[in-house]
Amino acid sequence: MLLLGSLYGCQKMQQGDTSIDHSLKVCIDRSESLTSRMVDCGNEAYARWEQEVDRYCKLLMDILPGEAKVDLEKSQTAWIKFKDLEFQTIPSLYTGIAGTFRGPAFLEHKIDVFRVRALQLKAYYDGIKGE
Repeated sequence: MLLLGSLYGCQKMQQGDTSIDHSLKVCIDRSESLTSRMVDCGNEAYARWEQEVDRYCKLLMDILPGEAKVDLEKSQTAWIKFKDLEFQTIPSLYTGIAGTFRGPAFLEHKIDVFRVRALQLKAYYDGIKGE
């Protein structure tokens, strides 16, 4: 299950350890290498990263001045279009993968899309707040 093991490994290399990444690793370690359990772990991480995107958008909207809010809304709208197109593209990247590996491969990329955006928005927020 190299692909499923990389679900955590790639994330850690790209962005550093986070509580979501840590929880994902612990969950995968406890999954007994069962694909369905590993996918459940991935789904939990996906949902948490999605919540982080929403959270940091809201936090930024609360502190940004008028024109910057408009720019953030435009940026987020463009990102949503990118995300949707990316999610459309993912299956075509794995046409040669059959069976139980397809789902985890799709999920791994979906998690990455949300994680990158969440951490980007968090960096904006932290920069503005001076953290």
